[in-house]
Amino acid sequence: MHIARVKGSDLDKVDDWQFLRTDVTGDNWMRAENQGDTIVPGVSNEYSVAPWNNQFVTISADSTQAFSNKVRIWSGCSAYGPFGYWVDHDEVCRMPETGPWGSYGDPNIFAFNPHAHPVLQSCDHWTLPYNVNSFANSVSPTGTHHRDPSVYKPRFISFQLIPSATVTRSSEQFQLIE
Repeated sequence: MHIARVKGSDLDKVDDWQFLRTDVTGDNWMRAENQGDTIVPGVSNEYSVAPWNNQFVTISADSTQAFSNKVRIWSGCSAYGPFGYWVDHDEVCRMPETGPWGSYGDPNIFAFNPHAHPVLQSCDHWTLPYNVNSFANSVSPTGTHHRDPSVYKPRFISFQLIPSATVTRSSEQFQLIE
């Protein structure tokens, strides 16, 4: 996760973009993308940042392992961080369809793009849509989609986040309940 900004509303002006660098004093908005910091390592190329419990949470598939089925959570004081997490307690859930031990029993099945949508949130109850697909995608009787079209459809996971008594910048404050 990187943070960028541009003055005005024209996102096509890529030469005007600035990138956040957190380890400098004074002006911490850099002109070159490679000068900006990685704000949250391990997020996938699609993720969400949503307000919750007077702070913000980032929810993403875990990109620290290729085709991981884990969905992780980070918390921060602002929409652009800094974000933290409690090691070994940052997993919200798993997308159960994936891999040879998943619900399809097919090593070609993978899941991706879990997102938090505020319209699907009710207080501490969350619903995350995500997608499932297959690497065996040929248009033939051997293709997964031909054999079972239900593979390629959105899925949903619901869970509850319960805040702890202390608020910190780590997901230690979350008690994750299925």
